[in-house]
Amino acid sequence: MNKKQSFYNYLTKSVILISFSAIFLLIGISSHVNAAATPNVTVTPAVVEYKPNVEVLIAGSGFEPKQKLRLFITMSGLPSGIHYMVKPEPIPNELGAFASVWTLRREISKKLIAPLPVVYTLEVRDKDDNTLCTAPMLFCDPKAKEKSAACGFLE
Repeated sequence: MNKKQSFYNYLTKSVILISFSAIFLLIGISSHVNAAATPNVTVTPAVVEYKPNVEVLIAGSGFEPKQKLRLFITMSGLPSGIHYMVKPEPIPNELGAFASVWTLRREISKKLIAPLPVVYTLEVRDKDDNTLCTAPMLFCDPKAKEKSAACGFLE
């Protein structure tokens, strides 16, 4: 093997080694970023008009992809699971995010919600019943003659 071929082989091996090192570094950084993500959840609208067929968007991020999640609201002192009432099921995608819609229906007819206005806490729990994150939900009566300061902007 002459000097030119030897240098070419050395250069090729170096480029391959550097490429693999860069790939492993990027994989390590991306897995560290995913592991460091903090779960969070938001509710839209922030003030929910308590009437039939109102849609509430529940969106979250920072979860493990495909992680089994359950959604709860404590009503009358007891946690009430709403994860079976949202569509689609709250399963995080490959980026750890989900978005589900809760259409208020059965809650109206069963009068499960306390006198309005009322603030409940939405909890996102894992399969082991650990609370991962929370968000407030303010329910207001759109028909109330006297509106509270929190609900006053509802028409």
